[in-house]
Amino acid sequence: MKVIFDTKTIKYVKLFQTLFPENVIACAENFNTVYFVVDSEEKRTYINKEKIRNLERLLKKRVRIILFSEDLEKFIKSLVPQAKEIKINEKEVRISVNKYDKPKVIGKNKSNLMVIEDLLKKVFDINEVKIV
Repeated sequence: MKVIFDTKTIKYVKLFQTLFPENVIACAENFNTVYFVVDSEEKRTYINKEKIRNLERLLKKRVRIILFSEDLEKFIKSLVPQAKEIKINEKEVRISVNKYDKPKVIGKNKSNLMVIEDLLKKVFDINEVKIV
């Protein structure tokens, strides 16, 4: 797994790591949220709401921390908590969600879907994600 960061992402990761001593595996953003994939089995107690709010204030964006897992299905569950069923075919993932949660998972102008695809491509080399 080889992840390449641009300068903006490097600034985000550096700022994140000044507040949290976690290893950031990947980072992605949409118009109002920055997503950090953190190499940890469980959220540490030092990742508290106060530090997250401080980071959000510094970035002027919302922050979402996603826990990394070697198991692709477990990782997708932490990325998309609304997922009911996950089907994995080599380079394609199909995520089944409730019809009421589907607009939230996809996001405005597919912004959330693009972040999900971007993170899965960076971490697991998945080419296509479908929400059904």
